[in-house]
Amino acid sequence: MGFKEGKQVEPQRVNEKKNNLWSQVIKESDKVITIIDLCGHETYLKTTIFGLTGLMPDYAAIIVGANMGVQRMTKEHLGIALALKIPIFIIITKVDIAPDDVYKQTMDNLMKILKSPAAQKMPVLVKENDDTAIFADNLVCDRICPIFVVSSVKGSGINQLRTFISKLTSRNQQVKMFKPSTDKVEFVIDSVFNVNTVGIVASGTLMAGKVDVKQILMLGPDIKGTIVY
Repeated sequence: MGFKEGKQVEPQRVNEKKNNLWSQVIKESDKVITIIDLCGHETYLKTTIFGLTGLMPDYAAIIVGANMGVQRMTKEHLGIALALKIPIFIIITKVDIAPDDVYKQTMDNLMKILKSPAAQKMPVLVKENDDTAIFADNLVCDRICPIFVVSSVKGSGINQLRTFISKLTSRNQQVKMFKPSTDKVEFVIDSVFNVNTVGIVASGTLMAGKVDVKQILMLGPDIKGTIVY
């Protein structure tokens, strides 16, 4: 998601390729936030754990269906984020189709879990006229846990959530996950693809330094500890 002066940059969708849309958003934005969609089903729990550890997110958004309540996997994902000390916020969706009693039970369960000794969070239900910048600033310090109640059908709560996301800042100053761009390049490869007409493409996380076009880097160490060009 791209933002300029706090407003989301909407891509021009007519007859445009996906890469062109992304390029347009980058050029027109003064702030860009990357959202990683991780798996909710228990079959793909290992993938979710990899995303939370290997991709080094600044925050974790726990999505809860208001009509389904707090599931076992919700608790699992919450526990993983807490163990990794990743600040969290909650998004309760589908409130337009949730029966009142089910919605109330969902909220009660969430509040109980977040206030428990294991979580030690201060849950705050974000209201329509609240200043979301306050929640974003405090989330960096991992003090509170904002709860957003949204409906994609009716659009309720979407603006508050969008504004909150636009106010989030990197936690790198606190946790020092990444080194300065002036350091030597350190790129951790986590996936390798073979793309037709392109060749081998390495995907991963740039931990330090800055990579320029056509720059030659050393690769390694391999299983024998060798580093090669």
